[in-house]
Amino acid sequence: MYLSYGKVWLPIVITFTLCAFVAYTLRRPAGIERWAWRSMLAAYVLSSIAGLGYYTPWLDVFFVFLMVPGLLLSLAASSVLGVLLLRRRFRPTSAAWLLTLSFPMLFLITLFTSLGNVMLPFIWAWAIVGRRISC
Repeated sequence: MYLSYGKVWLPIVITFTLCAFVAYTLRRPAGIERWAWRSMLAAYVLSSIAGLGYYTPWLDVFFVFLMVPGLLLSLAASSVLGVLLLRRRFRPTSAAWLLTLSFPMLFLITLFTSLGNVMLPFIWAWAIVGRRISC
């Protein structure tokens, strides 16, 4: 059951990572915001690669060396980027708030459900941004 559930996350993580890359290229950030974007995108790519572990017999190795560092970096970089986007009046504001609150939401989400669901604020934030870009 757990392995089947994990296989669903790979296309989801790849999708929101691609959406974040599109938003990055359209935004053309400078200064500290550029470094926050780069850190966050690197973490998302790391998490995407880690999702491949569900399709291999080395899931534990992928989890320890890729998923955990990718998730921790995603939480930190997304929170920093969210604060910067709020200060620079990024639209949609709800996406910036979801990114800002992603680290504090770690504790609330894991209180009720699994660690894998900590990515839900990222997913919703980039889904909102993707919807805005496509319109």
